[in-house]
Amino acid sequence: IQIYLISFVDGTTSRTNTFCQDIQPTAESLVKQMTNDAQLWHDLLWSSGGALELPKCFYQIVYWDFHQGRPFIRELQPKLQMKIKDPKGKAISIEQLSPYTARKTVGHFKGPGQSVTQAANDIQTKGKQHAIFLKQSNLNPYEAWTYYFAIYLPSIGYTLPNTSFTETTLNKIDTEARRTLISKCELLEGPSELGGAGFRNLYTEQG
Repeated sequence: IQIYLISFVDGTTSRTNTFCQDIQPTAESLVKQMTNDAQLWHDLLWSSGGALELPKCFYQIVYWDFHQGRPFIRELQPKLQMKIKDPKGKAISIEQLSPYTARKTVGHFKGPGQSVTQAANDIQTKGKQHAIFLKQSNLNPYEAWTYYFAIYLPSIGYTLPNTSFTETTLNKIDTEARRTLISKCELLEGPSELGGAGFRNLYTEQG
């Protein structure tokens, strides 16, 4: 037997719904269907030599209610139970997250409830780490410029096209690093042919 590739699949998402029903299904029936789908996916992976890391799995229920014509996601209480059997037949409980809890997927915090607080905090933490590095380093203007475009901007701007931050929030995220960059590069914005460093506004980068 020749093995050409051993790979790990991460970040797989399964969605369960019944679009063809005129009457909205109950949350309990959706969880039951979701459990069957997840168990089937688990068994298919196991039969092909793979496995789901069940303790790392979770699920969220997006169940809509309407008040005066306005939709909102219901916070289900108590939480519904979902259990998947491992290859030895042991039932493993799958964690249920609130629809208003953002989860990290491919480096990006997103959730059905559209809360941006956790995503903003994550990006701001990155911004502070970059600012600390810049303050402690002895970079000349060219090296600081290279750091900004090669490291800082990709790190901070990677998820921005999928966000809806306000301009105030993005300016707050960008403030500390910019303060340090000003001392190294002087004129940050503006075209390079006019003496500017060509640095970009995060609100513009978001689109």
